[in-house]
Amino acid sequence: MAKGEPQVTSSSEWRSGGWVVLSAAVANAAIGLPIYSLGALMKPLSDSFGWSRSEIAAGPMILSVVAIFLVPFVGRLVDRVGPRKMGLVGLPIFAAAIASLGLATPSIWSWYAGWLLLAFAQPVAGPLLWTSGVARRFDHSRAMALGVMLCGATVTIGLAPLIAVGIMEWAGWRLVYFVLGAFVLLVPWPLVYFRFDVGPIVHLGANATHNKAAGVSLGAAVRTRRYWQMVGAVVLGSASVGALAIHLQPSLIDGGLDRTTTALVASLLGPAALVGRLVAGFLADRIHAPAVAGVALALPGLSFLLLGGFDGSIHQAIAVAVLGGLAIGAEVDLFAYLCSRFFGQRHFGVIYGTMLSAFGLGYGAGPMVAGAIFDTTGNYSVAFYMLMLGSFLAALLVGFAGGSQKLALLRSGPPNQQTRTCSCAIEA
Repeated sequence: MAKGEPQVTSSSEWRSGGWVVLSAAVANAAIGLPIYSLGALMKPLSDSFGWSRSEIAAGPMILSVVAIFLVPFVGRLVDRVGPRKMGLVGLPIFAAAIASLGLATPSIWSWYAGWLLLAFAQPVAGPLLWTSGVARRFDHSRAMALGVMLCGATVTIGLAPLIAVGIMEWAGWRLVYFVLGAFVLLVPWPLVYFRFDVGPIVHLGANATHNKAAGVSLGAAVRTRRYWQMVGAVVLGSASVGALAIHLQPSLIDGGLDRTTTALVASLLGPAALVGRLVAGFLADRIHAPAVAGVALALPGLSFLLLGGFDGSIHQAIAVAVLGGLAIGAEVDLFAYLCSRFFGQRHFGVIYGTMLSAFGLGYGAGPMVAGAIFDTTGNYSVAFYMLMLGSFLAALLVGFAGGSQKLALLRSGPPNQQTRTCSCAIEA
């Protein structure tokens, strides 16, 4: 730290960057509106056009497929132009894409066209931007800040269906999409414009010698064991939480619980995810972060272990939902945090973008594989035990990705100054 430079602390980071976290949380919450409102609109859409539920649900699948290929390129743009500029352009595009869903005609292809537009709009206004911006402003409390920011999406899970139903009962399903699009323009966009001041990549004072050049390239990252351990953990972990989120209710019904009870049990995923995000962020800032991530990734494995021997006990069902919700809340936050620590921030966007692509791949594949096994065998037993093993393997992969290994990052100095090294890897 230069003489006279103020000491950077967790408190000072929150005083200067609190608005950055809040504006990012609101923007991130808005990104989930079309997904989490779809369940409330599925029956009205089917009644209006005669579409099957599988046809309607195919729309969000378009998002996952496109994101796998598009997010890393968006990450490279974020690294070059910055998350704020990207957000100010991307949010209006995203708002228009949401509104386009309200223009669907009886042709199912008009519905798919709207989701395709949304698939290209979402990455340029999505979580990658907001995690990148928050990571730039925070170091001492980075994990907690990321957790608080991503809580916005958790709030959307609970509020979006209620908002959609309220608007639909007043003026029909089409207006829902127009109102949601207007909300993106009137609330997140002004917050990002006035308050999302991410500035340069954070200085760490005496803790390191970071500057804007700190961080390895994607090419350098992919040549490390640590990167591929992270990718493997992301795919396996997202497959587990995706399968749990989709198949929890039908598996509980198969075990003897009624639909109302299973819906109440599933509703615990949201509050548990909120707690998981905050607790994981608090712990990762204070203790060995890969170990925290390893525990979080093991939790779905415990859920599947309980489901494999489910006998209709409501207490057992609640334990399954709480463990799964804690994992859902913690996983994305911790992967973002570890990515920024392991590989630095200069190329955080593109590197974390590849992680998000891996997450989308696993999240889409997990439920499909579990469903296929159920269709073949008539029960979930084999699928759940496979997912349990995958969850525990993911925990081991990320848990042993830390250690004392450091990535030596070159920091450019003046021509007459000897090049020094900067360790941007996590201090395990």
